[in-house]
Amino acid sequence: MSEEMQGNGRAAAWVAGGLAFAAVVALIFFAARSARDAQAAASFAALMPVLQSPRCMNCHRSDLPRVRDDARKHVPKVLPADDGAGAGGMRCAICHRATNNAITRIPGAPDWKMPPYEMSLDGLTAADICDNWKDPAMNGGRSVGDVVKHLEHDHLVAWSWTPGEGRAKPPLSFDAFLAHARRWVEHGAACPSD
Repeated sequence: MSEEMQGNGRAAAWVAGGLAFAAVVALIFFAARSARDAQAAASFAALMPVLQSPRCMNCHRSDLPRVRDDARKHVPKVLPADDGAGAGGMRCAICHRATNNAITRIPGAPDWKMPPYEMSLDGLTAADICDNWKDPAMNGGRSVGDVVKHLEHDHLVAWSWTPGEGRAKPPLSFDAFLAHARRWVEHGAACPSD
């Protein structure tokens, strides 16, 4: 065998070895990415019992707000208006003050209002909600990191864990809820596949 043929054989072996190495690296990368996506999706799925609880679902609606743990229609009938704080003479602050009212049992927190229609949760799957949380057009113009900051610092979100007598708290603690939300982002914000 000539030296030229031996050199070509060695070059071919190097190329084949390099391709095999690249294939192994790609498999490791995609396996790690897949595991990371699975962790993110599981973290988001862990949020769903809270997101589907009355504390979120009563206001995050595509129709009118609901009240109580059994999601009764809000009486009087109110419309959110552009700022979410009630239309016309039916402004939220007329009844909903800065704190819960123990006598009337009307819930309250500073700047009580409904979220924008785009942030409705009713009728949506975990995958739908997750996709909306990642879409700035649906989440108030936020990055996923900013969505978590909103959950951490918004007083209406925090109110859910101090809803007052006769109202169930969400099924996870506030700290556990935030931990799952942070893990969802840290692991790449992949969504569950319903």
